[in-house]
Amino acid sequence: REVRRVVRDFAEREILPHVEQHEREERYPVELIAKLPAMGLMGPMIPEAFGGSFADVVTYGVICEEIARVDWVVASVISVSNSLCAGAILRFGTEAQKQRWLPAIARGEVLCSACLTEPGGGTDLGSMASTARRVDGGYRLDGSKVFISHAAHAGLFLVVASVDRSKKHKGVTAFLVDPKQTEGIVLGEFPMRTLKRDNLAAVFFEGAFVPDDCVLGEPGGGFPVLGAALDLGRFSVAARCVGQAQRALDLALPYAQQREAFG
Repeated sequence: REVRRVVRDFAEREILPHVEQHEREERYPVELIAKLPAMGLMGPMIPEAFGGSFADVVTYGVICEEIARVDWVVASVISVSNSLCAGAILRFGTEAQKQRWLPAIARGEVLCSACLTEPGGGTDLGSMASTARRVDGGYRLDGSKVFISHAAHAGLFLVVASVDRSKKHKGVTAFLVDPKQTEGIVLGEFPMRTLKRDNLAAVFFEGAFVPDDCVLGEPGGGFPVLGAALDLGRFSVAARCVGQAQRALDLALPYAQQREAFG
């Protein structure tokens, strides 16, 4: 209850006054996201040893719920960073990967994006078309991803691609990719009619080289990495939906009580 009170007060005071204008301008809320780290809201699933503000999963859900009640984009930043990226690194990453990425995520220095969904198969890992070809010192990534949130502003991509498509889901491999330091990554606009403020993108990998130390888990072991990440990810999405529904009721109920029509 205390977390809910504090987060709701913060969201209504610091975020809510800007949301409508940002929606009209189709503007990504960089300035609002920058306010999260000081409140410990960028790392509720990151342990304190890595600079986070680790909380239990229910508390994390309350945080996602209350931020989404005010702004769905800022809530998505928290959800993707913690559930998908930081959560996967924490469970499957090497110590070097944890030290490189987790403190930077918690401090808000690195925003995250999950490059999972594909044009043909969605998140059907068994039919994934993106490939990771073995070369000296690492892999070459080729393929395309769509509906990718936060891509243009991210400093970390969680990417899945197959090292052997004949093995279906057993060939899927997870990679931690720095898009700002990796050649062969092209971002394309995705023609959304709504939800434009999230800057959803298409991401194309054109022979992008990633070194061996970018593999998260084992080559061919991406299926359990994604399964664990999506377990927590779907929970945070559900919490965000509850927050958005609550806001809709908060706005609709007073209107229904005050509105008069036809006498």
